[in-house]
Amino acid sequence: MSEVTKYEVYNRKGDWMGGYSTELEKVNPNIKCLDMARQNAIQCNGKVVAVLSDGSEKTVYPSK
Repeated sequence: MSEVTKYEVYNRKGDWMGGYSTELEKVNPNIKCLDMARQNAIQCNGKVVAVLSDGSEKTVYPSK
């Protein structure tokens, strides 16, 4: 099964607002990349897309 490699944030217009690599969590377990990406998405009224190790993507926030 594919693992999440990073979370990318897009604003409501579809512009890229930032990305959060899950490698950060390995270096510092106190960092939660999904939480940081979700906060960014809330601030820009956007969405969070999880990028998986197989290259596929899925929207994880807002959840449907």
